[in-house]
Amino acid sequence: MPSSNAPILFLAYANDLVDPARKLRFLVPEIHAIRDLLNELVSPPYRVEVRELARLEDIIAVFDRYEGQVALFHYAGHADSFSLMLSNGELGNAPANLDGFARFLGEQPNLQHVFLNGCATEAHAEALVAA
Repeated sequence: MPSSNAPILFLAYANDLVDPARKLRFLVPEIHAIRDLLNELVSPPYRVEVRELARLEDIIAVFDRYEGQVALFHYAGHADSFSLMLSNGELGNAPANLDGFARFLGEQPNLQHVFLNGCATEAHAEALVAA
């Protein structure tokens, strides 16, 4: 575990690189712009962590590594009413189930803000509030 107890602002995104019609072509510049803006405007002790083409395991690993320190989680990518479409570790997507992922985020002790930038995330927001 890192020695610093700095709050973590965690940005994760996933993209479909298999189907050209589903590729979110502005996703990478968007995440980089958000990261750069946060790094410019948010002074220490906050730290910004970014996971590109994030798999579920990558997201869990960040929460485990910075146990109790993640204050903000931002997801950008495809979503539907039942899941967030994370990376499958290759070029395609793998679903993160709505209920399980919302429950996981709801268990994070210092998580104050969750931003979901994907289609059809209303049910996710409701599940997060319930969790």
